[in-house]
Amino acid sequence: MPVVTLVLSLVTTVLLPDTVTLRIAAPDPVACERPADAPPSCTLTAFRLMTADQRPHVDGRLDDAAWQLATAAHEFRQFAPDPGMAGTERTEARILYDGEAIYVGMRMYDRNPEEIRAQFVRRDDHQAASDWAHVYLDSHHDRRTAFHFATTPTGTRVDILHNEDSREDVAWDAVWEVETSIDAEGWTAEFRIPLSQLRFGATGDMTWGVNFMRQIARRSESAHWAEIPPESGRLVSLFGDLDGLTELEAPERLEMLPYSVARLRRETVDTDNPFRDGSDVWGSMGLDLKYGMTSRFTLTATVNPDFGQVDADPSKVNLGTTENRYPEKRPFFLEGAEIFNFRLPPEGSALYSRRIGRPPQLRASPPPDGFVNAPEAVRIAGALKLSGKTSSGWSIGILNAVTNREEARVAGPDGSLTESPVEPLTNYSAARISRDFREGRSGLGAIGTLTLRSLDNEAFDRMHSSAASAGVNGWHRFGGSRYQISGSLLGSHVRGSESAIARTQSSVVHLYQRPDADHLTFDPTLTSLSGLATEFSLDKIGGGHWTFQLTGWARTPGVETNDVGYVTYTDAALGTARVRYSEFSQGSVFRNWYIDANLTAASTLGWELLRQSLILRTRWQFLNFWTLNFDATHWGNHVWPWVLRGGPAIRREPNTTLSGTVGSDTRKHWRAALRTVYRIESEDASKTLTISPSLVLRPSSRTTVSLSPSMVWNRNRAQYVDGVPRLEAGVALATGAREYVMGRIDQTTVSMTLRLSYSFTPDLTFDLYAQPFVSSGRYSGFRTVADADAADFNTRVPLIDPDFLSDVGTRYQVDENGDNDPEYLFRKRDFNVREMNTNAVLRWEYKPGSTFFAVWSSARNDYLLTDDLEVSNDFNRLLSAPSTNTFMLKFSYWIG
Repeated sequence: MPVVTLVLSLVTTVLLPDTVTLRIAAPDPVACERPADAPPSCTLTAFRLMTADQRPHVDGRLDDAAWQLATAAHEFRQFAPDPGMAGTERTEARILYDGEAIYVGMRMYDRNPEEIRAQFVRRDDHQAASDWAHVYLDSHHDRRTAFHFATTPTGTRVDILHNEDSREDVAWDAVWEVETSIDAEGWTAEFRIPLSQLRFGATGDMTWGVNFMRQIARRSESAHWAEIPPESGRLVSLFGDLDGLTELEAPERLEMLPYSVARLRRETVDTDNPFRDGSDVWGSMGLDLKYGMTSRFTLTATVNPDFGQVDADPSKVNLGTTENRYPEKRPFFLEGAEIFNFRLPPEGSALYSRRIGRPPQLRASPPPDGFVNAPEAVRIAGALKLSGKTSSGWSIGILNAVTNREEARVAGPDGSLTESPVEPLTNYSAARISRDFREGRSGLGAIGTLTLRSLDNEAFDRMHSSAASAGVNGWHRFGGSRYQISGSLLGSHVRGSESAIARTQSSVVHLYQRPDADHLTFDPTLTSLSGLATEFSLDKIGGGHWTFQLTGWARTPGVETNDVGYVTYTDAALGTARVRYSEFSQGSVFRNWYIDANLTAASTLGWELLRQSLILRTRWQFLNFWTLNFDATHWGNHVWPWVLRGGPAIRREPNTTLSGTVGSDTRKHWRAALRTVYRIESEDASKTLTISPSLVLRPSSRTTVSLSPSMVWNRNRAQYVDGVPRLEAGVALATGAREYVMGRIDQTTVSMTLRLSYSFTPDLTFDLYAQPFVSSGRYSGFRTVADADAADFNTRVPLIDPDFLSDVGTRYQVDENGDNDPEYLFRKRDFNVREMNTNAVLRWEYKPGSTFFAVWSSARNDYLLTDDLEVSNDFNRLLSAPSTNTFMLKFSYWIG
């Protein structure tokens, strides 16, 4: 720190009264040097506040004397729409700090301040069409992770955690303050970010990574201080340096978040059901706790946590075999979540924290004319987590959680009440460690998970007694960080009774029982199962117009992580080659565009061809800021082992999918888009058409309304219906012979999603979500699988003679020889689903970190075994269907 600046600082704080402002010439602003053959070099000096009197008053005005002592970052460079060009408006950013917080002041000059977009939006709505000011702090200075804070001219707060250089976690939340103001020169933002919300080295002098970004909505412009070229494929590794951080000591970090919840549920009275008397009152209390063991490591604990979901999951009719996956939203699991990230491409992971506290895995069966009352989710008795990163680059995460034994209450027709176990006492553990090298450009890591269950009831015999996994991964960037190689290897091992392991082998994830798979052997005597998953990738992530990716991965049949992880299929190996050309500079027609080609081939480990596909993707942004996306995907002949749920792998015809999206200018007060997807198989036999328009209106700076209808018409001539045993005199054959029934489905799905958001202030918002959903499916033209690999469709799945087919209530029976002794029966699958989920949420953050929620949730469901679909009648019937209304008040108080 220059001596003159230090002397002036002392004069300001010691010799002058608080009411006197000394006019001092600010230090010269700093810009990023731009060498011809190297990334920009940027260093900004933070100014230390020597006394409490120097602290700026966080009011968004930047008129405190201390701001004149801080060096300003200026000369921002555009990311879009004109990469590398100077920002169209001048921007300055300064940083102050003391022993408690980092203060950031940003001045966004604007020659037309009346055109500033100052949209009021709810907390963490980072896609709002508004002007924005962003601050990025790489306090680990590892060039891979960063804390990101952003605000609008109205003071909306958004916080994001970046990891692996360019990935982001928008669910991360911190406790911090910001104030903003608009004046004749533009607008300003004044941030106060407590050191307790950051992670950094223990003591002494240090250097952090830093960057700033400004967005100007009316120009769709974003500009950074440390330039981020769009062709780089990078973010945190291109930050500038923040020095001047002297004698910075980690504050004591202890945060407690006690909460209380009161809930009232009102539903239709069922006089026969003792569990549905029309109302249910429930209350709970709990505590989340964070303790900073060091400046870099945080111990997080929770007791009786509230993991209630405020927003409703969208409705779906899932006719496939892939489990739906939902994002994690629970605060306890979000702390340090980036450390535990260990992916199993393309869709899997070693740790999927929503397994902890999920709905019970077993269902209690009521007696005839009886009723069941089962818990909605397994209660978490307690959980503990340690996470952080050392100054030498070690990232460490340890997690342990215990969930309670759960039982459902069963009422008999005579009024008797019993209990039926639905989930055992379970302990979940995970440990993750990784080490960065070469300023984050290389690294190695390892992970281990363990699930232990107390199987104290024979009902639990179908579950694993233990499940473990262990894996290693690594990455290495080279060629000026334009190229990266990465890879991983993970092994899993599950143990349990013979019935539990047999159930795992025969599940749709593994399919050991497939009769045509010579490389698979189903063994009903096993009490354990093991497997491996591996992947490797070579990427050109940036540095010019051309990028590419070469990827390969494989999974053995026995790999199983679903006790605490996520995997949907095994016994597969895949290779992909992808190349992309991108144009980032404005031309005579387009502002930017790209074209992407992807060639993929996959097989089982028995060399059955699972996939041969070519995908072309393009995107154009026109000069008027409208966008057009177009994708084309073609799959050649292949087999699909999962269709028949344990039957032979069945041949599938070539198919082509065309999709396109056109979207209007996002700068306007309204935004419209139309997405269309059309999929067709060869011979024009099976088709799917999806039309999804959307409209977003911003009638005022406080109100946003979006409406997204969707219509889907699906005609598939070979949809799976059932797999059933062949019978003789009503008894399954001893040979175990089965019939696999398929049929033509004609399905129509109509839905409408409405979202309304109104912001009274940045901390007091009201959100309304409503989605009516209707889907009807009719099956006809039933077929059986005769020769699953036959090239001819009718040879592969011949029609069942209608003369053999009889309707017997909820099933069809097939009598092939007319002796009134059916050879097999299969279920009727026609359906008509009507659902409507509505949520209204009033959220008030009455002090930083402390929140009050008032929630009304309504669910209407009407499910019929019928194929009738009259959209107007169905929606009218849906509105008159019985509803369950839930009213909830949640109060939390942050102590830190």
